[in-house]
Parts: sequence; C-alpha cells; structure tokens
Amino acid sequence: MYKTVTRILEEIEQWKENSNTDHTLTSLTSIETFLEEIHEMNHAILREEEDATTEFPSILKLLIKKTMMMIVFITFNSSLVPLFEGL
Repeated sequence: MYKTVTRILEEIEQWKENSNTDHTLTSLTSIETFLEEIHEMNHAILREEEDATTEFPSILKLLIKKTMMMIVFITFNSSLVPLFEGL
C-alpha cells in the first residue's frame, strides 16, 4: 500500500508540473487507478481481519473443548487406577 501511495504522490507532483491537458488526463487516470488499488487492498485487509475474528473464537472454543476432554480423560483414568491396583 505504501508503494501505491508513493506512486500517487509522484503522479500528483508530475501533474502539478504539467500544463498539457493530455498529461493532466493521464495523471488523473493514473491517480484514479492507484486509488482503486488502495481500495482493493484495504478491502482485502478488512476481509482478512473479519475472517480472523470469526476463526479465532472457533479455534479457541475447540481448544477449550479438547482441553476439557483431556481433563475428563485424565480424571477418569486416575479414578480407575485404584480399582485395578489390587488385581
């Protein structure tokens, strides 16, 4: 995104220096394209953030469930050990 913003600033500087209508139109078209690129990059970042916020709680819930199952399993096995000690 930094590169795109830098290109926009460079294009604006060239636009300021040019008085030719063709160059101005080309500069404006380039700036519009760069702004669309930034918009797309921003949208992609927002999607990634949204995915991360929905995935993390699910992963955390799964981890909690697995941890609880392990605690139950260990507790269950620990309670069975005295039953079989005398065999």
